[in-house]
Amino acid sequence: MSKLLGEGALLVWLNIDEKMQNEVDRWYVDEHFPERITEVGYLRARRYQRISGGPAYMSLMEARTPAALLSEGYRRAAANATERTRAMRGAFLGGSMRSTHRVAASHSRASGGIVVCTHLRFEAQAERDAFAAWARRDLAQWMQAQPDVLAAHALVLAREVREEMDRLRTAGQQDEWADGVLLLEIGRASDLQLDLRTVLSVEAFADAGVNVDAVSSWVYQLMFGISADQV
Repeated sequence: MSKLLGEGALLVWLNIDEKMQNEVDRWYVDEHFPERITEVGYLRARRYQRISGGPAYMSLMEARTPAALLSEGYRRAAANATERTRAMRGAFLGGSMRSTHRVAASHSRASGGIVVCTHLRFEAQAERDAFAAWARRDLAQWMQAQPDVLAAHALVLAREVREEMDRLRTAGQQDEWADGVLLLEIGRASDLQLDLRTVLSVEAFADAGVNVDAVSSWVYQLMFGISADQV
């Protein structure tokens, strides 16, 4: 994944009708991701498949700012969905999540094909702010202390962007939100050993000065990605 491009990130987690998986994959490659880059203005878009935990697929789209996730291009695309896009929505099953985020910090020493996606649930805004402050101050050093972590990216919810997205579109309004997210790139799924799981616990975050209501980690493998220089 390398260092994230820009300060805005859209994360989408989906379960897909198995009978339409190949068709949905082709839609992402041929239409959805290229449109998000050329028409909407996103900088990069990638899709991942579940190894363990969570919905079956995760998409990550990056923009210059959280507000840029809602560009004029996005508004046009939301108002004028193609026939193929409308058909693909019929393949999406329950349990979806869709969240807009501000990148609090992003550090990389290499790119890894496996991503550990850790969801953090906070009870109050002060706790979200504390997580963002910890990420800006300590994430680089924290990453260096984890020998199997190749890159680390801390995201905090941009609530106002998601709320505006829901006003623009009917599909996906019921999707859950992710509060805070820590994305860790590793080289092999087996690198998620006991020591790394331990530092992704409620207790470990509390020791770092970040109060978290709940923590859950899912593991995904990169399928494909498209960036602005490829379309």
